[in-house]
Amino acid sequence: MNAIPRYAVFAAAFIMLGCRQMGPAPVTVDPYPANPRVDYSDLAIVLNRAVDEGGFLRSYEVADVQDRLDRQLALLAITGPTATPELFADADADIAYWYNARAAWAIKLSAMRGCSPSPSTSSFEHIRFRLDGRMMTLRLIDDELAGFDDWRIVAAAPCVRLRRSALAREPFDPATVREAAVERFNDYAADSDRFVIDVEHRQVPYNQAIWRFRDRIIAEYERSYGTRGVSLNTALLPHISGLGQGRLQAAVGYKPVPADDAGPLACAYSPVE
Repeated sequence: MNAIPRYAVFAAAFIMLGCRQMGPAPVTVDPYPANPRVDYSDLAIVLNRAVDEGGFLRSYEVADVQDRLDRQLALLAITGPTATPELFADADADIAYWYNARAAWAIKLSAMRGCSPSPSTSSFEHIRFRLDGRMMTLRLIDDELAGFDDWRIVAAAPCVRLRRSALAREPFDPATVREAAVERFNDYAADSDRFVIDVEHRQVPYNQAIWRFRDRIIAEYERSYGTRGVSLNTALLPHISGLGQGRLQAAVGYKPVPADDAGPLACAYSPVE
């Protein structure tokens, strides 16, 4: 049997390495022609115009506020907890920044792909852009949010995916962002379109923003209540109130499973004239 030439092995390895490193091209916006500052006023106009009462993106409205959106993104690119820590007084200011940045970039990326209803999750959360003085992605923003002391902070982050928490209609404020996160998580759990319970198969699919914390959530419950062997469904009940708690209570015996997907883009489409 003939040996494979060494150069062929190296070439194949190089090609394979290149394939692994290839991904979506970074998205850029024009640089911001001013000094860094914390200012979400452009985002406020974008959210008010382009997000409906249900948290769905009105993609057909984004073009009218595109200049505002790009200006906000350019400012966020040079401002942030890492790039300008002196502008962020505490963790709540950081959370508000990441929430607002996530909303702005989710809208930008969704509008760029025409708010396609196809899930296409393989690349959406991994598209790179400049934020906080570095290259980031939506997934990396979630990782930043996951580092705070309450796991609901990442679970309640504003998203444009149907199986996650909705977009907000105004920017988040550091003074109220933690309370907003708790309220948003309750709203998510109550929404049967976003938090889908599979009655037919007796399963509760959890998106990755929740599933990644399952061991921690269960451990905290067992430590607090002195019990062992509880399911994620049971362990979540103390963290939810209202309608969402009732929905999960009714499904407490179902099997918790990781959701395959965060769902399609949650877009409202232009009404037919």
